[in-house]
Amino acid sequence: MSFTINFRDREIDLTKVVRIYPAVVVEFEGEKSEMSLQWTEENMDKITILEYVLNIDYSQNRSIGDRFTFATQEELLEAVQELYGIIKRED
Repeated sequence: MSFTINFRDREIDLTKVVRIYPAVVVEFEGEKSEMSLQWTEENMDKITILEYVLNIDYSQNRSIGDRFTFATQEELLEAVQELYGIIKRED
């Protein structure tokens, strides 16, 4: 079993991954913030969506990792499915 995968032209060492999560970068009350998909859906009338992101963290404080950006939620969800498929094949 390999612990290194290639995803979107980046090499990811699964032994170093702390967490993988999707998020949305929004403008809310003049501030740029990264929020959950659920929070974004619940507050659509109060925010401006700037981009969708898939974060892969290699540290607890999120200072080291990979970040993939997407224009739409559909593109983000497709990437999540693609990543899951790659990891599942390596399993």
